Amino acid sequence: PWVSSNLSRELLSLLGHTVHHHALMAVVVRAGGGATPRDIGVAPSTLRHWAEQRPAADPPVGACAR
Repeated sequence: PWVSSNLSRELLSLLGHTVHHHALMAVVVRAGGGATPRDIGVAPSTLRHWAEQRPAADPPVGACAR
C-alpha cells in the first residue's frame, strides 16, 4: 500500500541509511587493518551522547580507531 511522506521524513531516512553504509565501510576498512575516524557510521544522537558523557581525557570524536 502507498504511504504518504514528506521531504523531512525522506531526508531522515536517507541520513539513517547513509550512516548504515558508512558503518559497513568502516568495518571493512578496520578488518583490513586500516584506521577510520571513530565517528564514521555512528548515529548523530550517539555522537551527541558520547560528547556529553566523555571525560576530558578521552580522545575527541573524529579521532582514528583501529
